[in-house]
Amino acid sequence: MTSILHTTGPVNLFRFIINPNHFGQSVENLYYMSCLFHEGICGFKITEDGEPITCESMKMSDLCESPTNPNHFDARSRRTMVFEFDVATWREAILIFDIRNSMIPHRQPVTV
Repeated sequence: MTSILHTTGPVNLFRFIINPNHFGQSVENLYYMSCLFHEGICGFKITEDGEPITCESMKMSDLCESPTNPNHFDARSRRTMVFEFDVATWREAILIFDIRNSMIPHRQPVTV
């Protein structure tokens, strides 16, 4: 996921995590992003226009103020975000943001 963000730069969170063909993979993508947020690897910001933006933390300085703590990695890693994401939200985001393709490659189910 970080390699995709490195290539794309700042991107709308919904456009990034949503797989328009698979709700379950969208949930998994959001979960993985939450881990990257928690570890301070990726950042999140709501723009003045209300758009939810995510990108690599090292690129967040263009979007957010840098933490003032001298050990800013620790300051970022302690932030937690609660996000409600259900099928209705998934469908609405697909329509609102006109999501036709998944930025994160579709994963085939594992067969046993």
